[in-house]
Amino acid sequence: MFGSLQLPAGQAPNAYCSLHGAAQCAPAVHQASSTLREVRNIRRRQKRFARKASQVRAEAPADVAESRIAEAVQLRSASPNLSADELEAARASASASLAQQGASEWVERFGRQQRKGSDILVQALEREGISTVFAYPGGASLEIHQALTRSDTVRNILCRHEQGEIFAAEGWGKVTGEVGVCIATSGPGATNLVTGLADALLDSVPLVAITGQVPRRMIGTDAFQETPIVEVTRQITKHNYLVMDVHDIPRIMKEAFYLARTGRPGPVLVDIPKDVQQSMAVPDWNTPMAIAGYMRRLPPPPAPSQLSAIVRALHEAKKPVLYVGGGCLNAWQELHPLSLHMLGMHGTVVANYAVDHADLLLAFGVRFDDRVTGKLEAFATRARIVHIDIDPAEINKNKEAHIQHVPPTCGPP
Repeated sequence: MFGSLQLPAGQAPNAYCSLHGAAQCAPAVHQASSTLREVRNIRRRQKRFARKASQVRAEAPADVAESRIAEAVQLRSASPNLSADELEAARASASASLAQQGASEWVERFGRQQRKGSDILVQALEREGISTVFAYPGGASLEIHQALTRSDTVRNILCRHEQGEIFAAEGWGKVTGEVGVCIATSGPGATNLVTGLADALLDSVPLVAITGQVPRRMIGTDAFQETPIVEVTRQITKHNYLVMDVHDIPRIMKEAFYLARTGRPGPVLVDIPKDVQQSMAVPDWNTPMAIAGYMRRLPPPPAPSQLSAIVRALHEAKKPVLYVGGGCLNAWQELHPLSLHMLGMHGTVVANYAVDHADLLLAFGVRFDDRVTGKLEAFATRARIVHIDIDPAEINKNKEAHIQHVPPTCGPP
């Protein structure tokens, strides 16, 4: 117990820097006592704060220390009429006051205190390195919007419609390489995301869509703006969640971003009932992910024989052609000098003739879409086909390849 500040057991305030500073010194100077007895009492209080602060000294921001030390140095020049004892008392009183204030701020921001589910959700976004979200408010997601206003690092871009926000998040993911994040309310707000989710899945864009939902007790009662968005989007997302316990938010958000980024990237939907957003909990950020089945499906390292077969086929080919799809997004600088432009029904004549006469077709990150191939039995009949894709489900799905290769994927640990 520090004055009126109650700290949880085992926790300490990040107040070390505050003990040597004198921010907001002017009010403290007028309140300080000039007696030596008060000086001794304040010094004893300082020592108590210092002992607790030493436990978290390593986490104290260096810039805070420098600024408050500099302000302490300026204190004498700002108060030239004070005696040495009065100055020391003022300095100690101000430092103790700031230490208590700093402790409160540290506990509020980083300590293991209870907070709303919506604040835990926004903190999870911060921990994932998200700087920008696209969100349109509604009744079932209003708690999340209020939590966003309390974040210093996550910027919300307000769109005019939920469909606009999910395409904005998708574009953001394509351009920046970050996971795109959008937030919508329940019912029509959530269903307005459907087209964008399907597009992100087909384009392999990492995206996390967060939707509000009616309170848990009202799920299944046809409540106002209730839509089973998890069931609606099951076939157009890589995975989706309905959060039924506020304590699950840290784990679910960690899993959602991992799933969106790894393997073949894609959209993940997280549906959060309003009462879960309002529930209070102490977040546990060390809870492990529970996606063992997904981890087992990630491709193993390639066999050396596969790579040798590809190299041998390339050496033997006289007219090799690269067929490059969305799996090679952002590789245009390397490929542009060799480009024959679009292939297939809407493509160029030269591109279609090149594939038709090729003796080796190196297909990177493609689906052999019907708009490209036309009749599958007539596509690239003269070529040996090498299909390389990070999604094993795409191999031989439409067009059988002579050599298949699923490279190991990279993602966060």
